[in-house]
Formats: sequence, C-alpha cells, structure tokens
Amino acid sequence: VLTSITPINLPGGCWIVVTSNATESFLGSSIGKPYWKTAEAQLALAMYLLLVVLVVSIALGQREREAVGATESQVQGAQLS
Repeated sequence: VLTSITPINLPGGCWIVVTSNATESFLGSSIGKPYWKTAEAQLALAMYLLLVVLVVSIALGQREREAVGATESQVQGAQLS
C-alpha cells in the first residue's frame, strides 16, 4: 500500500488529507520504474545524444575547413614567391 499525507493550512486550523493506493496500480507507471527507464528520460537522452553528434560534426567540419584553408594559403604563398 502506497500512502500519502498532505497537510492543509486553513484559517480554522491545520488539516491533513490521507490517501492510500494499492501498490500494484503503480507498478506499470513511472512510479514503479527507475527514472532512466521512463519514456521522458529516454527521449531526453536521445535528444541529448543527437545534439552531441551535431556539435561534434560541426566542430570536425570547421577544423577540416581551417586545415584546408591553411594548406591553400601556404600553396598560394609559395606560388607568389
């Protein structure tokens, strides 16, 4: 049994609401799973990995363009001499 106690402050005094549910009803929900197995966490991980691949590919592409640009400027410098 999963039990919850929620306090409620009112002008007339403090009250509590007690709720209880059968544990079996929560086993199929996100409460019964580790956080990393929930659909939301897996979606966030997939998006994060996609962004990592995108950033790495941009960085490697920029590095390659800079290397090609440096080689071309060296060739042009040698041709001018």
